[in-house]
Amino acid sequence: MADSTTIRIDRDVHADLKAIAEEEGFMLTDTLRKLVEQHRRDQLFNQADQAYRRLRGEDSDAWDEVEDHLQVLMAL
Repeated sequence: MADSTTIRIDRDVHADLKAIAEEEGFMLTDTLRKLVEQHRRDQLFNQADQAYRRLRGEDSDAWDEVEDHLQVLMAL
């Protein structure tokens, strides 16, 4: 097992985490690890989405170039 530490969480959060772990069939630590990783993925997706929206809204020449590349990829 990797190095570990203790964290304090509210009892209701612990109960929710335990319920999720039981539903998924994982240990609490594995469940927490999965939830943290999902949060990281969500943040990455949100950042990419914001960049996409900025590109599409603020830089029409760059957006046209992206669309051209997408059409080429879709034709493959």
